Amino acid sequence: MRLSKVGDKVDPKVFTTIKQCRLRCAEFSQDAMEALNSAFSDFGFVIEIKKNAVIDKPIQILNFKTISTALYPKFIVIADKFSKFSLVELHVSEFSKGVVDSWQNTNFEMVISEGSQCDLIRLQDESLVATHVGINRIYLDKNSRLETLSVSAGSKLGRNELSIHLIGEGAEAQVNGMTISGGSQHLDNKTLID
Repeated sequence: MRLSKVGDKVDPKVFTTIKQCRLRCAEFSQDAMEALNSAFSDFGFVIEIKKNAVIDKPIQILNFKTISTALYPKFIVIADKFSKFSLVELHVSEFSKGVVDSWQNTNFEMVISEGSQCDLIRLQDESLVATHVGINRIYLDKNSRLETLSVSAGSKLGRNELSIHLIGEGAEAQVNGMTISGGSQHLDNKTLID
């Protein structure tokens, strides 16, 4: 596994792979929130998982906020052929039920190559005065498999957008989710499987 910061010198194959996947989609369009993230992205990571790698422990991405701010993180995961891994994406504030007022627009893009398997868990439990937009775009190649669970519990206004593109024959995805809200919270989920 190789980890690079967005903005560091990243292997150009990473971006070529993403571009090729986008071209294989029946319909690809970047929405306004993705464009906003691309314009203002201030940090993030590129994770490359090597061919035939089996990673036993979950890879964790923890986005933990302690101050009121605007954040635009970008995460890219490229899983090479026949790899197997789990990824946990956590978005929390120091006081999940407190007053950390933040705006977050997260962009997460993943390519699961031929024969690879990924279990993805996404938890959003931000402060109840925060705004959170999470965009996950996942491409599954031939005979690859994705199982995902998304849980939204925090933020005053939250949106989880999951786009899964089955670009290879035999690719499959199992999508699960749960929203826990109360009071004046507005949490929504938008799911596309193409």
